[in-house]
Amino acid sequence: MLFGLSDNDRKLVQPVIAGFVQKWNQEDFDPARKKVIYVLCNEMLKKKVRTFPDFFNYIKALNVFVDSHQPGSVFTPWSAILKQLISEKSSRNFNTFLDVTTTLFDEGLMFKSQSTRWKISPATYTIRLDSVPVIEFSKGDLICNVNKDSMVIYGTKGVFFPLSLRWLGHEGRVDWQRVGIGAEQVFAELDRYQIQVRFTKLTADSVHLYNKKYFSSPIMGRLVEKVLVDVDEAKASYPRFYSYDKEISIKNLFNTMDYMGGFAMEGARVIGSGAHKRDAKIIVRKGDEDFIMIKSPSFVIHPKKINAAAASISIYHETDSIFHPGLEMKYFDSLKELSFTKDVRLNSITPWFDSWHKIEIYCEQVQWKLDSPKLNFNMMPGPNKQSNAIFESSNYYSRNRYDRLQGIDEINILNVIKSYTEKKKTREVTLEELTIYMQKPSEQIEAQLLKLADRGFLVYDYEDKVARIKDKLTNYVKARDGKADYDEIYFNSTVTNASNAILDLTNFDLKIQGVKNVFISDSQHVAIYPLGQSRIL
Repeated sequence: MLFGLSDNDRKLVQPVIAGFVQKWNQEDFDPARKKVIYVLCNEMLKKKVRTFPDFFNYIKALNVFVDSHQPGSVFTPWSAILKQLISEKSSRNFNTFLDVTTTLFDEGLMFKSQSTRWKISPATYTIRLDSVPVIEFSKGDLICNVNKDSMVIYGTKGVFFPLSLRWLGHEGRVDWQRVGIGAEQVFAELDRYQIQVRFTKLTADSVHLYNKKYFSSPIMGRLVEKVLVDVDEAKASYPRFYSYDKEISIKNLFNTMDYMGGFAMEGARVIGSGAHKRDAKIIVRKGDEDFIMIKSPSFVIHPKKINAAAASISIYHETDSIFHPGLEMKYFDSLKELSFTKDVRLNSITPWFDSWHKIEIYCEQVQWKLDSPKLNFNMMPGPNKQSNAIFESSNYYSRNRYDRLQGIDEINILNVIKSYTEKKKTREVTLEELTIYMQKPSEQIEAQLLKLADRGFLVYDYEDKVARIKDKLTNYVKARDGKADYDEIYFNSTVTNASNAILDLTNFDLKIQGVKNVFISDSQHVAIYPLGQSRIL
């Protein structure tokens, strides 16, 4: 067997052969097993398999079988499968099965690569041949190790297909201990699942999640677990769970705050998620009434705070509201403070639409301490202590603004959208529809829609590419054509170390501060100058 080998290969082969000969001579293989080994070796010779590494690997596997004290019940089916596989046209499956089972006998590992280890502990199994070789494991913990990280499916069982490296599991539990959450506080119970062990990822459907902080009974959804390299507890974003139900209710998420939507966990983070065209929502109560409705595709819920990158806000008063289509939302429970802020990456400010006071409010931030009767409109904190805001009548019209929106186009974009939506009898228009209608590049049309959204003429859904038309757009065109009444009332607010406006929640009066003058008519240069530079609406 050593003939034709290199010196390095000889050094590798010699101790293995010596060990096998010793076992053979001291009757570690009984006569029945020796006969099976003879038959298989003859089949390998007929197949003209290579002396090294193929014959060597089989001899090594026999040594490992004895040294690891494998039960006698395993030898017969294991050998029968090897005999079946060596008869195939290619020896690839033979070599794969031999390699996998040698690793299993020697190290108790189901799969091993340079960085990854899969094993069942304790490793109690049977080997059999169905249409393909199968290794069936009794109940144990399925463990995947990658460097310093690992994942465990506790109390599972299943079958492993060594030729395809596929595991079909049944039952088991995954907990969130690797991200610092107690095993009994949050865990998922699995039904049936499968894993391709060449990878370090588990995806399982119809999983029951138990989260005792938020739910008295389990919720069903999808589990994704993945082992990553060099990820510490604080940064880990697995395991992940996503609920099927997108209308889960959590009462008193924080004091006076209720949640409705989907429920997800990514590591230790809790995420309130919406469905397509149906956002998740948080309702803030004031007394027994719903006061603020916050909608977002995704809320990140921490133990002491909540934030959303893009949220629409409605502040209710009787049958009216103060509405904004998209701001960053933050809530800090330690301060009992709720804030809505424009994205700092954007230069423009989209207005708040206030139907009670019949104005539009252009400001960077709204803040409210939940135990305070005052809600503040102001600038975001920064080195500039001066805060600016603009307040316009909802019925405001400016010929100059109308002309600036038209630019060098033959027809004003406002007229185009009004004509199209009236023709289609709709209040919504997609970017694709408008691009076809106007026969212009979609990038150009979208830039115009975003500009109109900033001026309060429409609400643009950037993700779905849909514009929802507001009455302001139609009224603006009518005012331009002399078919509707309008006004030119607007005023600037400039303050230092103060809020531009304060909403009194006891009566919904809005006190606007830092107002030097109120413009009644741009065209006729008419203005009034309020006493004390403040005005109450």
